[in-house]
Amino acid sequence: DLNADLIHPVLRQLYAYWEEKRAGRIGPARAEIDPVDFRYAIGWTALVDVVGEGGSFNVRVWGGHMTVFTPNDYTGRQNLKFNDGEIGASVLENFRWVVAQPRPLTILRDRTTAMGHYRYESMALPLSEDGEKVTQLLVTAIPPVGG
Repeated sequence: DLNADLIHPVLRQLYAYWEEKRAGRIGPARAEIDPVDFRYAIGWTALVDVVGEGGSFNVRVWGGHMTVFTPNDYTGRQNLKFNDGEIGASVLENFRWVVAQPRPLTILRDRTTAMGHYRYESMALPLSEDGEKVTQLLVTAIPPVGG
């Protein structure tokens, strides 16, 4: 049970919501989730479109609190790339993993790169319009409990 591995209560609550909405499928459709239902997490959450088979990603919405980790608002960004190429490569690799598996992924990151230090717990949840392939990702990243 992935929820047992999650540390942050916001992630646990969002995962339980997603689990209920997916109803045994690989993920709910975008229309089945309502941001009002998870307003407690909305600032820490991004909605990312999967392009093709997951070769690239377009960002629909980038939560405003996520600028804690990156000074950029990636909302509307096509073919997502991060300014910090080292951390960005691993984030994109994680997104591709979720598309390929397809199942949720959670990560506790505490890493220093040439561009800075990153410390957060994150979760990528698959969304699926047809119940067969991942078409979007609901991605949440939040500082870990206790800082």
